[in-house]
Amino acid sequence: MKDLATLGQRMRHFRTEAGLTLDQLGAAVGVAASQLSLMENGRREPRLSLLSAVADELGIPVATLLEAEPPSERAALEIELERAQAASTYRELGLPPLRASKAMSDDVLRALVGLHREIERRAREAVLQIPGALAVAHHRGPCGCDHTARPRAEDRRSRVDSTAPLRRIRVHRMAELVAAEALQ
Repeated sequence: MKDLATLGQRMRHFRTEAGLTLDQLGAAVGVAASQLSLMENGRREPRLSLLSAVADELGIPVATLLEAEPPSERAALEIELERAQAASTYRELGLPPLRASKAMSDDVLRALVGLHREIERRAREAVLQIPGALAVAHHRGPCGCDHTARPRAEDRRSRVDSTAPLRRIRVHRMAELVAAEALQ
């Protein structure tokens, strides 16, 4: 199992595939539907005994619930959207998080994830273009192993102090550019 979000998505996928509601599955395994909902949303870690009971009720092995891959493309997109919105690049924008609901189409979900990927890519690119940015050079040494050359400590300190506000401005500007391109 990769993480709680993936486990939760897998639980929801197999529950809905079995045609059960949270209330029905909860009654069958002796847990409140609200607790199962927290697990399906990746907010609570289930005990192994509960996972075993859920798997038995759904007619699948526990190992199937614990697999690392999301159960569907949509589940993978929902997990990626949640992670992207938890990232500092998104939080710095000051925008509220969007929750992927059943009413949100797969195309809208793909577009949102694509926008997040582009914002992250542009943020990485912008950091590399900042004068005095932390440059790391890799080269193969005479001994055959990789070596990394880093700036001196005083160079790193000055970069951190001088670019924090600039980075915030660039992230906001990148979000505006991505939004403008999306409207075209």
